[in-house]
Amino acid sequence: MMDQNLIKSMVDLFNNPIFQKCSMDFFSKMQDGGLDDAKKYWSLSPHKNQFFDGSTDMMEQFSKFYATMGFVPSWKYDKLKEENEKLQKENQFLKDTISQLNLKVFEEGSKKIQDVWTSTIEAQMSIGKELAQNFLGMVKNKEDK
Repeated sequence: MMDQNLIKSMVDLFNNPIFQKCSMDFFSKMQDGGLDDAKKYWSLSPHKNQFFDGSTDMMEQFSKFYATMGFVPSWKYDKLKEENEKLQKENQFLKDTISQLNLKVFEEGSKKIQDVWTSTIEAQMSIGKELAQNFLGMVKNKEDK
């Protein structure tokens, strides 16, 4: 549990304008360059030991908290966002290409089916004509006899 002295120290710390500026600078460094840059900034800060003995540890805990939460610096986020947009465009291009290929395969398959159907009908028609001629020939031969 926290004791009253620790709570009072933290309230005083967060109300201290120098600490507010230093912590904002720390978070700005963390946003721009990442956790390592922010740690270097805090370790080189002339104000780091001015507040209380545990202020450096507290900033270290802040950085661990942000690392645990999956924090990434803004430059890395922008880079990943740009890569994501590029991949989405590429993915859309590939989807369009696959759709066009499927359509082309379907058209070619339909044409082949139509050609097979036409040749089958033509073959059946020629067989039908041949049968009709044979039948008429047989009827004519019977009439002639």
